[in-house]
Amino acid sequence: MGSKLKDFKKRVKFLARPIKEYVSNSRVRENAYYYHQLKKNSIKKNSVLLESYHAVSMTGNVYAIFTELAKSKPDYDFYWVYAVDKDPMMECLKKNFLIVNYTL
Repeated sequence: MGSKLKDFKKRVKFLARPIKEYVSNSRVRENAYYYHQLKKNSIKKNSVLLESYHAVSMTGNVYAIFTELAKSKPDYDFYWVYAVDKDPMMECLKKNFLIVNYTL
């Protein structure tokens, strides 16, 4: 009997942890909203959604992919997901390319 109760408590804890985190952590709620929007909305033709690791930097692989796509597909719209309001890299990109952004 004690073993079954212990097992039940572990399962309840396991199931309650994500709910508790969702309620207490605004970042978790924002991420859940963002992923819900990605699933809910359709993909627009001739558009590309770009997001770097945690949306904090526009460097590295995602930037290399963007520059190649921007050269080869100038008629495409590029959607960047980023969390930093005043990123000098983003300001430079906005001046040189048509970028529609979604800021977290």
